[in-house]
Amino acid sequence: MLREVKVRVEDDRANGVIPPDLVIDRALTGMRAFIKGGAVSNVLMMTLPAKLERIEGLSRAESSR
Repeated sequence: MLREVKVRVEDDRANGVIPPDLVIDRALTGMRAFIKGGAVSNVLMMTLPAKLERIEGLSRAESSR
C-alpha cells in the first residue's frame, strides 16, 4: 500500500500537483505525533512482542532480530 501511495505522490509531483497547505500541515502533525517519544513508546513497537509470540514456527532467534 505504501508503495502505491509513493508512486501516486511521485506521479502527482511530476505533473505539478501540490496538495493544499492544510493537508500537508495535518499530515506532518500526524507523523510527528506518531514518532514522538521514539520507538520505546510507539504503539507498533509496544505490541510487537506479543504479536511475534503468536506466530507459529517463529523461533526466539527470529523474533529477536
